Amino acid sequence: MKKAYTLIAIVLIVIIAISGGIYWWYQQQKPPTETNTLIVAFASDPSSFDPAVVFDDSIIQMGMIYETLTRVTPKGEVLPWLASSWEVSEDGLEWIFHLREGVKFHDGTEFNASAVKFSFERVLAINKGGAYMLYCIDHMEVVDRYTIKIYLKYPARLDLIVGGVYTTYIVSPSYVKKHATQDDPWAEEWMTEHACGTGPYKLAEWVHGQYVLLEKFDNYWGGWEGKHVEKVIIKAVREATTVETLLKAGEIDVAFYEIPAEKIKEMQESGQFQVLIFPTYHTIYLRINTLKPTCNNVLVRKALCYAFPYDDVIETAYGGFAQRLYGPLPQGMWGSPAPEELPTYEYNLTKAKELLAQAGYPNGGFTIDFYYYSGNEPMRRIAELYADSLSQIGITLNARAFPFDELFPLCVNPDTAPHISAHDWWSSWAADPYDFLYGMFHSDAIGIFNWSFYNNSEVDQLMDEANEISVVNKTKAVELYKEAQTKILEDAVTIYVAQVQRVIILQKWVHGYEFNPNYEYRIDYYAIYKGS
Repeated sequence: MKKAYTLIAIVLIVIIAISGGIYWWYQQQKPPTETNTLIVAFASDPSSFDPAVVFDDSIIQMGMIYETLTRVTPKGEVLPWLASSWEVSEDGLEWIFHLREGVKFHDGTEFNASAVKFSFERVLAINKGGAYMLYCIDHMEVVDRYTIKIYLKYPARLDLIVGGVYTTYIVSPSYVKKHATQDDPWAEEWMTEHACGTGPYKLAEWVHGQYVLLEKFDNYWGGWEGKHVEKVIIKAVREATTVETLLKAGEIDVAFYEIPAEKIKEMQESGQFQVLIFPTYHTIYLRINTLKPTCNNVLVRKALCYAFPYDDVIETAYGGFAQRLYGPLPQGMWGSPAPEELPTYEYNLTKAKELLAQAGYPNGGFTIDFYYYSGNEPMRRIAELYADSLSQIGITLNARAFPFDELFPLCVNPDTAPHISAHDWWSSWAADPYDFLYGMFHSDAIGIFNWSFYNNSEVDQLMDEANEISVVNKTKAVELYKEAQTKILEDAVTIYVAQVQRVIILQKWVHGYEFNPNYEYRIDYYAIYKGS
């Protein structure tokens, strides 16, 4: 009898233990935060909410407020979005877009052809950010309420361009005009802190330095049937250690962040999170200021390129979640030559010393200021590795970290720009060489993202010509792009660090996330939902 009681007790204990284990497992899968609210951690505040101006990672906060005429799938297929269909002439110079009917802006006004014409004209008039994406436009004609015809100066894949991650978003004309002034006819100042698009979410609140709150737009044309989140909070979290703490506490749902490589591996092994890793066209550069002594000497710039520990950076700073970058364009993109076809740089301190001696600095003896963005652990480690390497040839690296919204105004101003600044680039529209080359190396981009202040008219001409013929003669365009890249490399205006993989950390209860390399920083919050 006593044995029977003992057996019953053991069974009860086992049942309780199993039940407790099941309950613990369920709690681990169940979101501790509100199911209808998605909380995202990101390293910086937005610089602006104006799609005619934004040309940085602010797209993570702005990207679902506005929409474009088309959308490009991860495989490069162009889908209808605000445009329901389109036709193009045989010579590629005339495009007709038929627009979706019944779409409303967040202010209740109607989306139509006039709104498209107004939005694109506004971009070109302001002429900031990614305005060059629309330089191919000659003029536009409103055919009827839901049809617009766009005439180009030269053939271009306009269906890809108007589905880009920047610039081609459609704004409410009435909203902009309501807040325009005589001194600010396009309402740039107002649109920096406010927004009015057709997207599934509208801007509800921006507490600078803390968070952006997006709330669902009830009249969104896509509807709200199915599983969606109604609110999105994008928190500005500056430090990687804080992100890790918040993840483990279940206080954030998504970490779109530069997590240290060893922490990524630790999170993979723990099984507590979804750790998603994707190949990208995302490239990391150190931009050398060609105007600032001693970097205004090409021999010094070349020495700085040879002194960079490329392989150590890939293994130590990125933990192998990256590959070597040999020139301005990422590997795998059309127009990117094989490394052996370009005058690339390898780690060689002997060569660096020889170049410094030729430049009049046989023992180094100077300091290089290096600015990078805070919250980026790989970049902090890059600074350490590079400082150690430069010290061996007599150069001191003075590294300082800034939030991106503070770094940008420093780096675009020749009076405040450092000798070297950290900079990364990803596609503005589907994998096009002109996007990378124009955006960083064209003289027109000085004051935007040409942080090297590089001004070479021959290079400008090569890349412009390549862009203008790329649709009708891609072979010739590749040759011109190669020539432009060769000259850029010979001028040593940039250190080409890495082509990185994108790592996203999601809680187990987050579903529906899909990575699209054409929209790396544009998270489709509308497709995401939470649940056990």
